[in-house]
Amino acid sequence: MLSMSIFNNREEIDWYSINVYDKDWNSIAFASTDKLINLNYLERKNIEVYIRTKDSDKLGYVCSKSKTLASVKNPSIITSRICSKVKNEAFNSNSLTAS
Repeated sequence: MLSMSIFNNREEIDWYSINVYDKDWNSIAFASTDKLINLNYLERKNIEVYIRTKDSDKLGYVCSKSKTLASVKNPSIITSRICSKVKNEAFNSNSLTAS
């Protein structure tokens, strides 16, 4: 299990998703307290990410991606993906931070 802290510093974004990848950027199955997160501006939330034991040696990155609503038609809004590289010692210490 990883504990991840996510912080929203973008006024125009309220939703984020979480994804987990191996070292070669292939998706890894995971479970989480939240996969789609509603986060108000300047709000922080702690999330637990669970990885299967058999995948723990493949774990490479945990990413958050900003989401826009389909009803928002503003072309100036950019979505972003922020990833944290997970080292074995970070996975063993169970904590990770992304913003």
